[in-house]
Formats: sequence, structure tokens, C-alpha cells
Amino acid sequence: MVMMGLRILVRAPLLCIGGIFMAYRLSSDLSGIFVITIPIILIFVTIVMTRSFPLFKTMQEKIDKVNNVMRENLLGVRVIKAFTIEHKQKDRFDMANDDLMTQSVRAQKMMIILNPVVMLLVNFSIIAVLWYGGFLVEAGTLETGKIMAFINYLTQIMMALMMVIMVSMNFSRAKASADRINEVLMTESSIKEPTASQALAQYDIEFKDVSFKYHEHSEEVLKHLSFTIKQGNRIGIIGGTGAGKSSLVQLIPRLYDASAGEVLIGGKNVKEISLHELRDKIGVVLQESILFSGTIGSNIKFGYHDATAEELDQAAINAQAMEFIKLKESGYQTEVEQRGKNLSGGQKQRVSIARTLIRKPQILILDDSSSALDMATESKLQGAIKEQMKGSTIIMIAQRISAVMDADQIIVLDQGQISGIGTHEELLKSNGIYRSIAISQLGEEAVNHE
Repeated sequence: MVMMGLRILVRAPLLCIGGIFMAYRLSSDLSGIFVITIPIILIFVTIVMTRSFPLFKTMQEKIDKVNNVMRENLLGVRVIKAFTIEHKQKDRFDMANDDLMTQSVRAQKMMIILNPVVMLLVNFSIIAVLWYGGFLVEAGTLETGKIMAFINYLTQIMMALMMVIMVSMNFSRAKASADRINEVLMTESSIKEPTASQALAQYDIEFKDVSFKYHEHSEEVLKHLSFTIKQGNRIGIIGGTGAGKSSLVQLIPRLYDASAGEVLIGGKNVKEISLHELRDKIGVVLQESILFSGTIGSNIKFGYHDATAEELDQAAINAQAMEFIKLKESGYQTEVEQRGKNLSGGQKQRVSIARTLIRKPQILILDDSSSALDMATESKLQGAIKEQMKGSTIIMIAQRISAVMDADQIIVLDQGQISGIGTHEELLKSNGIYRSIAISQLGEEAVNHE
């Protein structure tokens, strides 16, 4: 739109103004025709543009739906094949595509009437010039050659208007697209930087009556949580699916802000610490192992580009990733395909863990990050982290009790609330939820023995 506008929206108005001026010099009487035709054209264009804006906006939304169905079909192609529902997905695409076609036809019908209407007015204007000019020639006040010159100027003026209308047709769609882009560009983050940042010196973590919900009108995910994690402690968090484990740890680096209450680190509210200062001291390994295109080495050094070869090796060893990296022909230079699809789930998790360990964070958060590892590898990983991260606070979310049973404290969450806090032995005796999880995983005989 900008490329078209730079040329046409400058040239066309100048042609139009110049044509009107020259036509007026030829005959002020015939120029009265412009007083009628040009306002009619402008009014008609304004009406069409006003009505077409919402049509093109809706059309962009229909394009979204088509793209969404296509994206789901491509990403979920194996699931679709496994359930043999190709025909159902095809029907979904056809429905979305038909909606887009219907809306596109409506929008284009509105725009397509501009050209014939303008051409009709141009031709009527020429008829009016010939008719009225004929009387002026008979009266001897106008020469025949000037009528032809006037028609040429009239045609030039109308063609300039036609160019403007052509740009206007594209402007309707461009505006709809620009409005949608601006919705993203103008969206303000809910996570605000503090005006005066405080530096971190200590790393005790405290939750004071913290509640959290993702949206203003949604249900609370976390409800009135209060607990303290001492610096250097290893904390396990366990609970059923949907208990709020991931939501809890994401409040610490301010991936989300608490809806109520305070999250404190070293006695300072996380909202009063700059995001860079806060997140530079916290390492997070999320549930989903996201890798970037590049090499295994570049992925491990993703958050710490100045890492030495020794630090790279140490991080890979601690994350139990070295054993599979050595088996690769190119080692650290092995290319990682899009989303790491040439690596297994366990390999991706270990690279993600190494990527975080290489930063040597003061607070390490492991959000169920070893779920794809076998028990032996997970045990080695836990031992290496415990040894290498002495003095750092470690928070581990796990589905398996074996991953957290030797933690200094274990927090049991149930439907967004704390069901119990204590060591493995204490919770076996005092907390029914923890005991039932332990029995289901370790067996009743092993639990009773403990």
C-alpha cells in the first residue's frame, strides 16, 4: 500500500488539480460540470469505503480460521492419520474456506462497483460537454478545438480519480491488515518494569498469601499460598494434574504476576526488582523442551554465549547429555533441526537442562524437566545437580516421588492450595494425598516399610 501510495497518491492529485485548472482556463462555463461530477464521485467513494472496512476486517478473521485449521492439520498429521479422520479434517477446512470465500465475494462486490460507476459518470460528463459545448459553439463563444481539448482534460482528470479509487480499493484491505498488526504492536505487557530497581543480595524465597488467576474473570489457579524457601535448600513440589505446580514457580521469575499477595526474594518484592536482574539470577527449565535451530553447542550456550569449552563440557556432563553427544559424529556441532525433531524427548530435555545449568543460576527451577528420562539417568542427574549447585536454591516439580523424596522440603499442592509441607518421611505420616501418590508409585509394602 505504501509503495503504491508513494507514486499514485502524489501524482494523481497533481494531475487532477492541473487538469481542472487548465480546463477552467479553456472555458469557465464548461468547468461547471466538474462542480456536479467530482462531488458525486467523492461521495460515492466515501460510502463504498465506509462499508467495505468492516467487510475486509471480517475477511481477515476468516483467513485466520483457514490458517488455524491448516496449521492444526499439518502439526497433527500423525494424530489425524492414527484416528483415520482425514475426511473430518477436510470438511473442517472446506467449511472454513467456504466462509472465507463468501466473505471475500461480499467485500469484492462492494469494491467492484466503483469502476463502472466512475466510468458511467465520465461518459455522462463527456456527453454533457459535447451537448453544452455545441450550444456555445453555435453562439460563437467557444471554438470547436477547445471542446476537444476540454474533453482531453476531462479524461485526464477522471483517469487521475480512477487511479485514486484503485488505491482506495487496496486501502480498505490494507487498513484492515494494519489495524490487526497494530493490535499486537500496541499491546502493553502486563509485566511492568519497576521505576526504581533493587539489587538482589540474598535469595530466600517467600510467598505471602499469594493467589493467582490467568485472567481477570477466570477462576483462581492458586489460592492463598504462604511458605518460605531458605537459600540453598532443595524443594520438591508435587501434586495431581492441574494442581497449579507450574503456575506457582512461574511467579518467581515473573513470567506471570501474582493476582494477590506478594512473592519475595531476599525480602524484596519481585515487582520491585528489574526483570533483567531477576531473571539473570534464576534458571528455569520448562516442561516443554524448546530447542532452536543451530547446533547442540549453540543451544547449550544459548543464554551464556561467553561460556568456555570447560564450562560447556561441565554443563553437558551434569545434565547427563555428554553420553549421547559423544555418540554423535559431529559432537557439539551436530545440527539441531527445527524444534529439535532429530533428537529424542530425553535428549531434548537434557540439552535444555544443560542450557540452564551453564548459567550457574542462584535459583534453579526444574519444571518436571526429567519426565522423559529413565530412572537411572534421572538419579544421576539429581546427584550431579545436588553436587554442582551447592549454595543455590533448587525447586523441582515432579510427577515421580523418587525425584523429590530426598529434598529438604516437599510442598504438596491440591487444587491450587497447599495440602502439606514437610520431608518425605513426615508427609508419609501426616498427608493423605502424598501417601496415596507414594503408594501408587512405590507400592504399599515399600511405603509401610518406610
